[in-house]
Amino acid sequence: MPVNFRCVDLNLIKSTYPFNEDWPDYCINLDRWKPCYTNNFATVGCQGVIGKNLTRDLLPIFMGGTHKKHTQNKIGDSITIQFSKRQISHAFLLGDNFYDDGLDPNPSASAHTSNMVRFKKCFHDIYRLPSWAVLGNHDYKVHGATEHGHGFHRALGAVVTRSDRGYSNLEAGMVQVMHTYDQQANPMVEGKRNWNMPNRYYALFSERADFFCMDSNTFPFDKDQQYWLKEAYAFSCQNSDNIKVLVQHHPYLAFGKRLLKYEDDINLYGKSFGFDEASIKAIVDRHASSHAHSGLGGLIESMHLNMGIDFNLMLCAHDHVLKFDHRTGFTPARRRSRFLTQIISGGGGGNLINRNDMVKILPGNTPDKWLRSYDPSEALYMHGYNYFNFNHAKPYTSFYSEYGKLLNYPGLNQPYIDLDI
Repeated sequence: MPVNFRCVDLNLIKSTYPFNEDWPDYCINLDRWKPCYTNNFATVGCQGVIGKNLTRDLLPIFMGGTHKKHTQNKIGDSITIQFSKRQISHAFLLGDNFYDDGLDPNPSASAHTSNMVRFKKCFHDIYRLPSWAVLGNHDYKVHGATEHGHGFHRALGAVVTRSDRGYSNLEAGMVQVMHTYDQQANPMVEGKRNWNMPNRYYALFSERADFFCMDSNTFPFDKDQQYWLKEAYAFSCQNSDNIKVLVQHHPYLAFGKRLLKYEDDINLYGKSFGFDEASIKAIVDRHASSHAHSGLGGLIESMHLNMGIDFNLMLCAHDHVLKFDHRTGFTPARRRSRFLTQIISGGGGGNLINRNDMVKILPGNTPDKWLRSYDPSEALYMHGYNYFNFNHAKPYTSFYSEYGKLLNYPGLNQPYIDLDI
């Protein structure tokens, strides 16, 4: 049976956050929420490697666990320093907040204690600034064999995916939502909450940009979320000409080993939330029959365009790489009326994409000539994060290493990248 996506206590949420009754549910006025530097922030994703479960902690030689713990701490320190210098006001955490299998949805006291320990080690002790988070596939325990992964990864993923904790994947994600409202375990940072995920999806409205923070894992199957986005986007268009920013875990077009066979990728997510193949196929046929190369992200892009929703900027992760892309569309059958910039900030601590994976798929070994336009050299195969400045006359982003070093981006040979939005 498909899961019931209507599982949030709206009264609790509305009593805790500064909602406006005229806005669609879960819309927050970011200008009122924090003091200054509203439009400067950092993004990092695929970062939650500290305190992982036993499955991979027993395999440090293969997984590089010691280095990744160090990496996550260094990135957290670098971002926190920028916050302390008032260069940024907050961070967006782009999903995979708790590897490998998310948090424990069991309502028992022991599970709650374990979850609080993980929150402290994997988040509160590291990111000492107000942070807004979205859910990634690992937060839902949705992960499995990849088409291009080597045999060890494929076998491990398949085993982990099929295990069962006795609770739905959706409940595992909701543990992170409810931590937002735990006033004892979620400390304040300069008068603001450290961890913020008011729902699985929500919007932040600010002076210059409106951020739509979505649950990309469930979006194709969650009609309530689709309806909410359409309402929230319409409200934003009616009330301002602000930059429209999509914040979610999955890029419209993934790279490397995450460029999965389309049907495998969609089925993995659909089945994880209780949908059978016939139901999944009906969704795909209705929205994205021509996007056979681009997986879940391609389906979501097609659904957005079919709904009349066209973002200026996309902040995402999923691929363990730092990447900038700027084009009129990410699926060959659909072209946008304006350019969209996609920034992948997936270097937060997880295993990095191997450049050979990119070369193996692009540009020579794919039947899709359109995909061959991607140059594997135009990416940073390293851990790090992004800084965004929307206060500048022309909004721009910069890539930073895990040590806080400003990086030149390949192909552009400059550290400051005009977002052209």
